[in-house]
Amino acid sequence: MRTKTSYATTLLAAAAAAAGLIAAPTVLAAPSPPMKICVATPTGTRCQSPGNVEVKSPVPVVDLKPYGDMRFPLGGH
Repeated sequence: MRTKTSYATTLLAAAAAAAGLIAAPTVLAAPSPPMKICVATPTGTRCQSPGNVEVKSPVPVVDLKPYGDMRFPLGGH
């Protein structure tokens, strides 16, 4: 026994599949990210957006000669 499919059923299935493919990218699209607001502080920079805060501070300066030009700061000859 063979089952006949009508053209209307095939057309309806194809239209539903096409509508799903067309609607999928718009449904899955992410909203644009909120803008960051950056403020310069004395110790660095603070950037803030809803739910997120980033603090960026510069690398501290290291003194490679803590005793200046003294050859023997702790004694010696």
